[in-house]
Amino acid sequence: MKLNSIAAIFALSGVTLSVNAAVYQVAEVNNTSTHTQSVAVDINNNGTMVGSQSGRFNFPIDYVNLDYTNATIASIESVEDVKAGTINADALATIKLYLKPPITRLDPTPVIYNTPTAQKVGDNSVFILKQSGLEQQVIFDVEEPALNNSLTYSTFDYVTAINNNGIFVGFASDPYQQIQFTTTPTDDTDPVDRVLWESEFGKRGFYVVNGEAFPVMPEDTSHGGNSGVLDISDSGYMVGYSSVSVLSFFPTLVENCDENLLPLTVCEWSLKGGHLSYNSFGDEPYQIRAYRWKLDENNQIVESTNLGLALTPEADSSTKYTSVALAVNEAGTAVGYSSALFVEGEERVLTYPAIFNNGEVLDFIDHTDISGGRATDINDNNTVVGYISKRVNGFFRTKFFTYDIATEQTTFPSDFFNGSASIPHAINNLGQVVGEGEVETQTQVTRRRHGFLYDINTDTFTDLNDFLACDSPYTIVSGRGINDNGEISATALVTVEQKDEKGEVVKDDDGNTVMVDTLRAIKLTPIANGEKEECGTPDNVQTERKGASIFWPFGLLLLGALGFRRRS
Repeated sequence: MKLNSIAAIFALSGVTLSVNAAVYQVAEVNNTSTHTQSVAVDINNNGTMVGSQSGRFNFPIDYVNLDYTNATIASIESVEDVKAGTINADALATIKLYLKPPITRLDPTPVIYNTPTAQKVGDNSVFILKQSGLEQQVIFDVEEPALNNSLTYSTFDYVTAINNNGIFVGFASDPYQQIQFTTTPTDDTDPVDRVLWESEFGKRGFYVVNGEAFPVMPEDTSHGGNSGVLDISDSGYMVGYSSVSVLSFFPTLVENCDENLLPLTVCEWSLKGGHLSYNSFGDEPYQIRAYRWKLDENNQIVESTNLGLALTPEADSSTKYTSVALAVNEAGTAVGYSSALFVEGEERVLTYPAIFNNGEVLDFIDHTDISGGRATDINDNNTVVGYISKRVNGFFRTKFFTYDIATEQTTFPSDFFNGSASIPHAINNLGQVVGEGEVETQTQVTRRRHGFLYDINTDTFTDLNDFLACDSPYTIVSGRGINDNGEISATALVTVEQKDEKGEVVKDDDGNTVMVDTLRAIKLTPIANGEKEECGTPDNVQTERKGASIFWPFGLLLLGALGFRRRS
């Protein structure tokens, strides 16, 4: 069964889509009146869930300052209407694509985003699903007069965790606000009035209490600085990362900024790579270190601790090293990853799983035949989960592991099949792990993935799709969080009615509704006395286990690049 025209009715915040009972009941989480898709992140023991939405309808455009000399904009069929402020769905789609940031330096998208005169498209927002319904949380965004006092929607907001007290954390970028700037005249040039979009930092950690977002400042705020909060415990420990110093080359570059031509913040933004300032560490001019903060009973930060590195750099070293804490338990023990020597005594440095505890950084995985990895979560029993990268059948694959701090034992459970890449995202206090893994045996670069549930106690690894009814319209592609009640936050593919940039249903030339596969956050709730159904394997799926499979854009699952995980 595929989701048809009733999708718009069922795909409201937290509304359950009724399917034949199996092991889990599915509730889809997406506001279909405002966004096209959503992805899940975390769920606490109260069943409160957080995640992200993207693909906002009716995106506000500063049509007055669009570059109408650009070929892309000039080619819009209704360009004269656009100049008058009337923008239809096709024109809006073209303008958003023109303005959107490329994901990497290899993205063929024209880098208009890196031009300070261009409006910025962020289009990634945070949601929280409570018993009362779905709410969008504004982090640092502000109203912009040039956009009719709409929010700028230029920020990239990522939620990473929620604790059982309802405090949730993450990181977000500073909004781009329009400024008027006049260049300084010289003997040879006249002053020029310019309309620019200005932002002061690329990433800043935050925590939200009762709907109010509070920034978590980095240790070093030079040239903006960067920070992020990636987990929070009920005891008030928050962990993540912070800039601790600026790389020596960057201030020299900044000295060449001419403030007669550009404001200093705009020049620095350009030097830091523009669009790349929010989505990677590789292009940032900072030394980044794992960090832990402590909240008191009034939810104020009272402690800030640099958790260090797994190696000791030379005193005069200018090499960039990185450590990041991805998770923390109630005792304050954190896990994540750190730059570390591949082999002691050699200069080769890679990124390996790390435990941060009592002022020490433990690089606990044997590096033999391993080219890096990350510890993604830890529970209150000091069981750590994560993944390493190694060659399997000639290809680098990520393989997930569990590690017991007390016994110092590392285990690599069997996943979908030997050549499958697998990543665990979360572990609860009952030893249940959720994550995602490849289910196709072909060796192409991008292989389809399914969410999984692994039980440490029984050494049982199961495709999450096997827990759904056979006629479920969902294909679960990632398990993101699991609480101590066994409830799971997950992301799934589902077939829905396609909508245009205005939020209207798209029809083909014959008047039929166009259907598309899209990502949706879902909440999985265990069904009392539920049993797995025997569904068989679809003929068109080449896997070594059961489970429906639809091609899905794995790159759209946010936060994966930094290894973010979730647990409650």
